Amino acid sequence: MGASKRERLILVLNGVVLIVGGLDALQHHHYIVGVPSVVVGLLNVVVARFLARAPRFTAAALQLSSAFVAAFMALDAIDSGRHYLQYAWMLATVAFVVATVVTFRRAQAERT
Repeated sequence: MGASKRERLILVLNGVVLIVGGLDALQHHHYIVGVPSVVVGLLNVVVARFLARAPRFTAAALQLSSAFVAAFMALDAIDSGRHYLQYAWMLATVAFVVATVVTFRRAQAERT
């Protein structure tokens, strides 16, 4: 049930990416996208510290919420008329969904 250093590093890096994206959205007065991004990013960083004591489903839920936030960031980039940034957020969304599925399956395998 213990979390590896790699898992914690991944959560911290995910959190940093979401925080930076959220702060950029907040600078452009896109509060509906920026605030959830910063909150989920901070949750990623905080949970990474306590991941060894948290169940794996916690990491899967965080990754799924990160996928939703990244999808909204992509939609915001499209709406803002930015060039190519939306593709990076779409790729991040797909990566978060894949990570959620892998983490969820590992958690189910540990339970059985």
